[in-house]
Amino acid sequence: MEYADILRLIESAQSETDLLDYKRGEALGRQNDQRDALMKEVLGFANSGGGTLIYGVATFADRARKHLPERLAPVTDATVTVEWIQQMINSNSAPRFSDVQSSLLGRAAPVALAGPSP
Repeated sequence: MEYADILRLIESAQSETDLLDYKRGEALGRQNDQRDALMKEVLGFANSGGGTLIYGVATFADRARKHLPERLAPVTDATVTVEWIQQMINSNSAPRFSDVQSSLLGRAAPVALAGPSP
C-alpha cells in the first residue's frame, strides 16, 4: 500500500469493513497498553483470515460516520519502525501469519496481514 492509496481511501470515504480497519496514529506505540491493543487488533484479523489495519487515519467521532475515515492522524511515536511492528506481530502470534507487510508512509502505518500459515 502506498501513501497515495491511503489518501484515496480517505478522499473516497472508504468505510471500515471486516478486512479494513483505521486507527489513529497515536494508538501505535511501545507502551504496554499500545502493544496490547496492536496485538488485539492483529489477532482479530488472524481469526478472520487477514486484512489491512491502517494506523494514522482518524475516523469521524459521530456515531453515524464512526466507520468512515476523516483525516490523517499520524503515528506520533518516533521509535515505531517497520521492523518493530513486524517483530511484535511475528513474536506474539501463533500460528504466524503467512505474510505480514508493513510500512511507514508519512507516519501512517498500514499493516497488511495475510491469513495464518497452515
